[in-house]
Amino acid sequence: MSNMKKTLVAADSVLEKLGRLKAAIQREIEGPLAAAIQDCTAAEIAIEAAEVAVVVDAEPHGGEIDKAQKRLASGHAGIDKSAERLNGLRNAGIAFVPQIIGAADALAAALPGHYREVAEAFKPRWRAAAEQFAAILAERQQIEAAIGDRLPLEDPAPAPAAEANPEISRPGLALRELGKAVKAAAALHSKPTNEQIDPHRIFVLWRPSEGLPAGTLVVSCSLSAGRLEGLVAIDLATPWVSPAVKLGRRLARQAELDLDVARRQRIADANETQGKALAAERKAFEERNYPEQKPVTEAERESNWVKSFRPENLESAAAPEN
Repeated sequence: MSNMKKTLVAADSVLEKLGRLKAAIQREIEGPLAAAIQDCTAAEIAIEAAEVAVVVDAEPHGGEIDKAQKRLASGHAGIDKSAERLNGLRNAGIAFVPQIIGAADALAAALPGHYREVAEAFKPRWRAAAEQFAAILAERQQIEAAIGDRLPLEDPAPAPAAEANPEISRPGLALRELGKAVKAAAALHSKPTNEQIDPHRIFVLWRPSEGLPAGTLVVSCSLSAGRLEGLVAIDLATPWVSPAVKLGRRLARQAELDLDVARRQRIADANETQGKALAAERKAFEERNYPEQKPVTEAERESNWVKSFRPENLESAAAPEN
């Protein structure tokens, strides 16, 4: 086995181990942890409904509340167990970093020699193909000279990359995969932030993160350390609320908007009424002060109209006639 083949086997082995580790983390998140989160949300909804029933029905519903609280406690315990397992798996991922870096260094060191070997092995094949093509091209020219026209043939072009020799590109691709693997392994155990979140508090993701789609219900251990805190800080993850609370908030907001619309409509109606009264008053003012035979400019009309609102004019207008 050549040196490059040995290096690639070692790199593939490291990548395969990291892939199995990531798959185990994903199974834990999508399986036991998701089930525990679902238990918690169902229990919180049941507790809210029972507490409302106690107030509305004025009847004891302690049994339903106790049952829901036990389910909530069980869900919290499930989250704690998943958090412990995920923490162990993510810590194990850090152990792969030295192996990944070692494999990447070995591959990078072997690449120049590998490419030289590939180039040297390719030269004879190219010469043989060139000689064969030259002979075929000469024959084509002979035929075209005989018939006095060019043959309608396609010119040679490189084959698609998928049909090329994979042994040439495989080492470079493997090196890029190892670089991504270092970042992925480091992300499994990111540095915690100063803002710590309640490990049992449930949030909704508003954008995909670490393989989880938008809309997923998550807790702190669903993501690498510090990741959820960062998403919460920029509102890309928000606290989960029960459907009843969400509906209540939406209805309250709608009622607030309806009241605001009604208030604006009342103001608009009042302004319209006031505007009509003011227009009628100005019309009467102009009829009193500007007979048709008396010439007056529009500027004088406007000035006199404004002056009519001065206190002395208002008082004289309100004084009784003798």
